[in-house]
Amino acid sequence: MPEVPVAYAAIVASLDQLDSPDRRAAVAALYEALSGPLYGVALGMSACPEKAQAICLQVFRYLCRNHGEYDPNRESLVQWATQLAHRFAVLAGDEHRTGDLLRSERLSDEQRRDLAQAYFGGLTYYEIARHRGTEPQRVAETLSAGLRSLSRPAPTDRSTPIHPGGGAEHPV
Repeated sequence: MPEVPVAYAAIVASLDQLDSPDRRAAVAALYEALSGPLYGVALGMSACPEKAQAICLQVFRYLCRNHGEYDPNRESLVQWATQLAHRFAVLAGDEHRTGDLLRSERLSDEQRRDLAQAYFGGLTYYEIARHRGTEPQRVAETLSAGLRSLSRPAPTDRSTPIHPGGGAEHPV
């Protein structure tokens, strides 16, 4: 994914200090730089161009209103913005279906908790790790294992019914 020049990160940091016309120009420059990657994430998650456009607009509104949350020492502007796009896309998706997945018996309690915090709570690996008192790598491993578990087909009952006489029941 192409990186947004550092100058854009400086624009985000100074949004409160800009007068209205300068702020509009700054936001337009950010939109030009970030709209492609954000739309790609949103479209990939929603599979609907209209929903993807709405998600992108939500991200830009959030970015402009909450720009103080961005920490250039922790992540790049593209990473932060695409994480926001992913979170908004998850929230815009079928929450019933994703809630059912989180109740899956294929997930450990740790995987379920971390997935819920990452995808519904909007927390980063670092925030989850800090909350749990563990290393971010451990959180990444837990999330990866949980997602792998959910991506595999559900196990089926392959046991053969036993006949009352003790032998295996064979279909005719």
